[in-house]
Amino acid sequence: MIRPVRRHHRISSAAAKAVTTLALLAAGSAHAAAASDPTACAFDSFQRSADGSSFWAATGQFSVQNLTVGQMNCLLDQFAMNNFLWLVGDDGNGHPRFMGYAPWYTLFTASGAPSWPGSYQPLNPTQLNRFDNQSQAGDGYLLLDVAGQTTSYDIRVNQTFFDYVAGNGLYTKSGFAAAVQAFNANSATGGVWFPPTTSTDTSAGAVELKTAWRRFGPANPPDANGPGGSPCPAALMHCEQDSDGVYWGLVGFHLVQKTVDQPGFVWASFEHVGNAPDCAAGNGAPIAQNPTSPATGAQINLNASLPGGVGAQTGWNYFNHASYQAGGGDGQTCSVPTAQQSGTRCLGVPKDANGNWIAVNICRTLALPAPDAAVCKGSIVDGLNLTASACLNDSVRQNFASTGLDAKWMNYQLVAMEWLDDGATGFGSFTAACLTYDETGPADTACPNYKPATHELGEGGGVPNYGRIGSGAGSTVSPANTTMETWMQYGLSVTKDVGQADCFACHQPSTQSYGQGDFSHLFGRIQQD
Repeated sequence: MIRPVRRHHRISSAAAKAVTTLALLAAGSAHAAAASDPTACAFDSFQRSADGSSFWAATGQFSVQNLTVGQMNCLLDQFAMNNFLWLVGDDGNGHPRFMGYAPWYTLFTASGAPSWPGSYQPLNPTQLNRFDNQSQAGDGYLLLDVAGQTTSYDIRVNQTFFDYVAGNGLYTKSGFAAAVQAFNANSATGGVWFPPTTSTDTSAGAVELKTAWRRFGPANPPDANGPGGSPCPAALMHCEQDSDGVYWGLVGFHLVQKTVDQPGFVWASFEHVGNAPDCAAGNGAPIAQNPTSPATGAQINLNASLPGGVGAQTGWNYFNHASYQAGGGDGQTCSVPTAQQSGTRCLGVPKDANGNWIAVNICRTLALPAPDAAVCKGSIVDGLNLTASACLNDSVRQNFASTGLDAKWMNYQLVAMEWLDDGATGFGSFTAACLTYDETGPADTACPNYKPATHELGEGGGVPNYGRIGSGAGSTVSPANTTMETWMQYGLSVTKDVGQADCFACHQPSTQSYGQGDFSHLFGRIQQD
């Protein structure tokens, strides 16, 4: 059972003692906030610029004194944004840097020891078409786009993650079983604990990326209407071609990074702005025929080059405006299942009566507000993180020239972020397994030998009641990506009466036989005995 989330309204006093005062100077975007306004969450808040010019290994929270929850949200949003911009930057050979990270199957090899690839790794069609690489959108469902094509997922890790697993023999079932046994003997010293594991380690920590890809198909043949070519709109989104010649468009991006000041990882999620509109009216992505590009302020059609007339029905990746209208949509809202009911217009079960996967309209239940000047004033203290994210996105776009990136990347936005309050126990003596759980007492007490109970959601471990903070509504933290937690968004209850779940409901600091090490579930993909 998911325990109630206990929200905190301060950062650990132990951390505050070790830091110095830094003025919160935030220069907002041209129309979101004035440069003299220190209350807006902006790309250059905290006297640093999230322009992706370098990779940040630490969040920087020790450089600022007595941060509130809202300020910490903004700081971690900015941290994640900077590293996203760095990861999508050119590797020097025309590819985004993240495509040079190691795909999971080069680490968890079918035979032999893994070897760091060290260069661009294209999308693998065999892997993209595996069921476990297609059923990542919540409740084991497949996510079909507006053209009826199945979305696929790719998982990659940085060299720190890769080297730790390879160097400790954790790419085999026997090696991982030994780590489980060591964790059960003493969770503070045994098991899987990714770097950094000391307070002096300032090198890049473990990074795991999950990306979602929309299948656009092979190149269009030349005909009377034109010369043919890619059906993926490369000017509007990032497109990759696999070895079978199939084009894929990047629609979702999970960035999970462990740092010396956040040993529970920073969990951030990015999406293409054309994925889906908001379910309710009055926010940043209203229901319309086509999405609006923040790069130009004009409507865009992501389906214009697809055969079959899909582009005449809708310009979204996962929302068919024509079918929505035909179903009686009022043009303002799209109803979603808040219990196990039928008849809703969005986010229904994506199967027909015969059990076949079908496309259903997707919308966002936890919407980002439109980032105007009134909204962004004060966004740096947004405890729910929605306004902070929206205003940071806008500020980055207004200062996009400083990134040096292609304009297509302006069509991606931060949609959610989550983190653990207090981080490591005590801050002064970093112990890998010592994360502060609310139920264990004061922040400076020793770690328990954490052995989680059975999780009734089927993920294995019970949920520690530590302070979880980030994107959410009211007292509930519920970050979600419409391409990866599609049917696990805030307020939904599609087939199970459990509603939404946050990142830490399933990812916990433990090493367990079902394939979890530290906070990663990637060990469930080990192939060798």
